[in-house]
Amino acid sequence: TAMAGVLACLAVQTFAQSSFWTVSAPRNARPAIEVETFQSFDLQMAALETWLSQVPVAPVSEARSSSFVLELPMPDGQLQKFAVVNSPIMAEGLAKRYPEIQVFAGQGLDAPESTVRFDVTPHGFHAMILGLDETVFIDPFEPGMRDRVISYTRSSFEASSSKAMPSCTVMPNP
Repeated sequence: TAMAGVLACLAVQTFAQSSFWTVSAPRNARPAIEVETFQSFDLQMAALETWLSQVPVAPVSEARSSSFVLELPMPDGQLQKFAVVNSPIMAEGLAKRYPEIQVFAGQGLDAPESTVRFDVTPHGFHAMILGLDETVFIDPFEPGMRDRVISYTRSSFEASSSKAMPSCTVMPNP
C-alpha cells in the first residue's frame, strides 16, 4: 500500500544523517601530519557520536547491507557515502574497560570498491579508506583535536613526508 511505502521510506531516513563535515576555511596553520596536499574539515563531533551510538554492532561482512549511511570527507573536498556497522576489534574485557573507544567498518556506496575502518576516541576521529587506486586517511588536524580533521591520500603523504617508507627492491641472486 502507499502508506507502507511511506513508512518504509521514513524508516530508512531515520538512519540517514545530515553531514557532520564542512570544509574548513583556509588558515595559515599547518596540520601536525607532514603532508603537503590535504583538505581540512570542521567536524561536529558531538552530533557524530550521537548518531554513531545508534549504529548496531555487527560483523564487517554485514556493512554492505547496513541501513546506516555515513558521509566521509575526501581530499578533493567532496563527501563519499559508506554503509557502516559498529565492528569492535578489541577483546571484550578491553572494550568494557574503554567504552569511549569505538571502532566501525563500512562499505562504499558512491565507490563500491572502497572499504573503510574508522574509530572515534577521546583523541579524535581517525579513518583509513581503502580504494582500488588510492588509500585515504582522515586524522585530527592536531593530536587530540576533536572538531577539525584533515583528509589526505597515502601518495600525497609519501611524496611530501620525511617519514615515507623506503621502497623495497628485490636484488637478483649473484
